[in-house]
Amino acid sequence: YVFREIKRLKPDVIHTHGTDNLLYFTLTILFAGVKGHIHTLHSDPYTFRKIFVIWAYIAFHWIGVFPICVTKEQAQKARQRYKIKKYTVIYNGIDSNRFINVNKTQVRQELDIPETKTVIGCVARFEKIKNHQFLIQLFSEYSKSNNNAILMLVGEGAERKTIEQLAAHLG
Repeated sequence: YVFREIKRLKPDVIHTHGTDNLLYFTLTILFAGVKGHIHTLHSDPYTFRKIFVIWAYIAFHWIGVFPICVTKEQAQKARQRYKIKKYTVIYNGIDSNRFINVNKTQVRQELDIPETKTVIGCVARFEKIKNHQFLIQLFSEYSKSNNNAILMLVGEGAERKTIEQLAAHLG
């Protein structure tokens, strides 16, 4: 499916995320004739299985995939692990330091969430691609055996009303 869509759209550049996905998409993109492939590295490269590390090395050195790192620390690890010399660091668009000193007790009080509850959260736009429907159904099953948890979804988007209705329906 991905190969057919890439052939149909004929993009000049493909941008992927997730080093474990790199193995699956690189060959597809290559055989579809896409000239440019940018890959954003988000994770610690020392956490991946050897096959993914080897493939990332091949992709960055011989296939022409250009790596983008999201922090300087992550770039340093990627340089060591994948032996890359060329890369770019593009920081995430949200300053995560703003959330380091959040008082969780105060936030729980503001949202009327007891300290004894386990909070499972997801921050994402409400679009089909994010698959909130699956998350709601999964949490519905989970909550049958663990009624001490709540699911908190944060975001906006076209699917929000549908997801709210499903959440209400499933309790």
